Amino acid sequence: MSHDIRSPLSALNLLMAHISELSEEKRILVRNAINRITDIANSLLEKSKPHSTEATLDDKKDNLETTLLAALVDSVISEKRIQIRENSSVNIQAYLEESYGLFAKINPTELKRVLSNTINNSIEAFDTLRGGCIDVFLTADANSVILKIKDNGKGIPQHILDQLGQRGVSHGKEGTQSGSGLGVYHAKKTIESFGGLFEIENNKSGQGVTISLSLPKAQPPEWFVQELKVTEGQVIVAVDDDNSVLEVWRQRLNSFINSSRLSLVTCTSSACLADWLQKNPELMRSAIYLMDYELLGQKKNGLDLIEEHHISQTAILVSSRYEEPLIKKRCAELGVKLIPKGMAPIVPITVDLKAQRYDGVLIDNDPLVLMVWNLGAKEYNKSVLCFNSEAEFNQAAAVIDKSSPVYVDVDLGQGIQGQDVAARISASGFKFIHLATGFEAQSIAKPEFIASVVGKDFPL
Repeated sequence: MSHDIRSPLSALNLLMAHISELSEEKRILVRNAINRITDIANSLLEKSKPHSTEATLDDKKDNLETTLLAALVDSVISEKRIQIRENSSVNIQAYLEESYGLFAKINPTELKRVLSNTINNSIEAFDTLRGGCIDVFLTADANSVILKIKDNGKGIPQHILDQLGQRGVSHGKEGTQSGSGLGVYHAKKTIESFGGLFEIENNKSGQGVTISLSLPKAQPPEWFVQELKVTEGQVIVAVDDDNSVLEVWRQRLNSFINSSRLSLVTCTSSACLADWLQKNPELMRSAIYLMDYELLGQKKNGLDLIEEHHISQTAILVSSRYEEPLIKKRCAELGVKLIPKGMAPIVPITVDLKAQRYDGVLIDNDPLVLMVWNLGAKEYNKSVLCFNSEAEFNQAAAVIDKSSPVYVDVDLGQGIQGQDVAARISASGFKFIHLATGFEAQSIAKPEFIASVVGKDFPL
């Protein structure tokens, strides 16, 4: 069977290179399906060897990979939705919002099989007329990644629930083609072979069951982008032949465009990218490039373009083919990291705000003094920031250039002494600190790190 499957697989792989009519989402689904069939063929060949199930699982302990679980779960869920598309009474929903960057060391083929079979079990246990819902959650605690599959089906009698996971024990499979009692047994053994824990329990609501797969958390690999870091005012160039992917980046970055002065440029072709680079040579080296790998109908892929335009230092490959060894190898050679394309909607984005120099920064708990300074800034066209506490100042300190002069009220109320606050501000790197007082300046002791002691009148 394994040998016979190879021929149609070869034909499918050949056709995949020429299916330009399909959307990106459908191409990913077809490619994942082909990969699953390939894995099944390999598994059939492995199972034909004369050793037991336990021996097979033990052998696979040496074949574990550090795997991005959200992408694996998403691919299986997509496949299942296609399978049940004629059955509108069953709804499968994945909740992956908290799953970005969660890796575990597993055999991905085996975990896909466990997840697929677990979802099948829920579907088969539903009332055929009523149907039901299957919710899949992927979260983590300090040491483990937790995959939960929750349905609202009939549930399982407690006396059977206590035995599930033993060979030959099954439930709710009457009238189906399965029911050998090997599915849950295999799932439990597989998860345990990864160093994990398999648990099944009835929901407290009295409807359905929840299956929890806990796996030891693994460190993200070197190629993985743990967060998209951009700098205030930076240009981001997204290159993808699928407009829906470009729309994802528009929505993700829209909130930053005004607040952080980011700019987004979108390109659907290599010609569009080349044109932008030619017209904006001054921005070429500072921009961030989010580059698709597969550009349909074009001679060069995303890595070719990164290499051709010498932009590898600020380029990130955003591809559904991130797991392919040859692509990862070339990324490593170019020094390019990757974001799995399916993770674009949830990759964390952080903006490093540029520090700005101000003519004056005031920390004073007197509202009238703050008002005087704000009016003075408008009158004399000066850039001034005013804060009523040290805590408020600290929240904004990252965007204040350390050469900005800082004026600290001597008495900030509630027993807070300006000299103590000034000492902490000095230790954080601010160079020009003044004490402001309503008393005689000469009556205030001036530590070495204080530039001067002044009154509370607007000094600028």
